[in-house]
Amino acid sequence: NSGNWDMITANETGPSAGRYLFMPFETGAGGVMRVDLWDTNYNTRSVSIVNPGTNGFVAGDASRWTPWGSYLTGEESWGTGSTKGRLFEVTNAVSATAGTGTLIERNVLPRVSHEGLAFDSQKAMYFIDELNGGSVYKYVSANANATTGDQYFDKGQTFVLKVGAGGQFEGNNGPAITGAATWVAITSATGTANAATFSAM
Repeated sequence: NSGNWDMITANETGPSAGRYLFMPFETGAGGVMRVDLWDTNYNTRSVSIVNPGTNGFVAGDASRWTPWGSYLTGEESWGTGSTKGRLFEVTNAVSATAGTGTLIERNVLPRVSHEGLAFDSQKAMYFIDELNGGSVYKYVSANANATTGDQYFDKGQTFVLKVGAGGQFEGNNGPAITGAATWVAITSATGTANAATFSAM
């Protein structure tokens, strides 16, 4: 238990839906903790299923259960010269014992300073970048009805939300962002690995 986390989610589907809470460590060596809400023993109900620093994971923030029944988290760490800003999937989040969570990098997405993740009814995935005032992105898998992360993240296209004229920052950095919104493609329709980042539009 790092004592330092932000986003928390539950296992929303499956035979034990709602039993577990998952939270990443928002620390210099990130990990993932699972809390068993059915276990009344506070000495045993929490376990670190991904040890801090696994795969170089840092600053875990985003936290979301997937439509196919696994757990996603991302690094809230990106900037000039950074090698972070990655999305990760824990494929055995419910069954993992201490330190045995399988943490897989899903590099079909551009790297960003991850904050939030969400899926819509068509199983497109939305993610937020907090870098430089923030941006909102959408990933559309070539296999929206995938039953595994390997299938879902194999190929897909990423879009950024452009509001009004685009390119401006809200608040202290410029005027409020208003106007019509459109999704602008920033990768090809059959994009695979992409370690780039993009400026807000």
